[in-house]
Amino acid sequence: MSDKTVKLTNMSPDITKFQNDIRAKYAIANQTAKKGQILFVGSSLMEIFPIQKFQQEQDLGLDKIIYNRGVQATTTADLLEHMDTLIFDLAPSKIFINIGSNDIGFNVPENVFLANYDTILQQIKEKLPDTVVYVMAYYPILIFGQ
Repeated sequence: MSDKTVKLTNMSPDITKFQNDIRAKYAIANQTAKKGQILFVGSSLMEIFPIQKFQQEQDLGLDKIIYNRGVQATTTADLLEHMDTLIFDLAPSKIFINIGSNDIGFNVPENVFLANYDTILQQIKEKLPDTVVYVMAYYPILIFGQ
């Protein structure tokens, strides 16, 4: 978890450990992953989306492997801190990205969240210029007590 996220949230150490463990698992899996495939990346909405299961159990008509690199409670700052493991190590041909709902839920200032998002997209454009990026929609959230 990035220092920026820690300052903005009261994240449980258990969540932080989980995030570190899953990113370590991804780093190991990336060593044998095939480059140029399809990547789903983001927070828990992406992590729990069973796209790999769909690919294994159904004929999706794809000639590419789908990798899922979602991590629960991830913010745009976290993704920026772990771009190599979550994106660049895979050098995907297509990226489906869903990130930012935790920024909104954690009350990250809009200018910070948008600047992080812009940096994420700029880094992808610079390092993977031929990769097609699909930005997924945000889901509405209700913040109690405001």
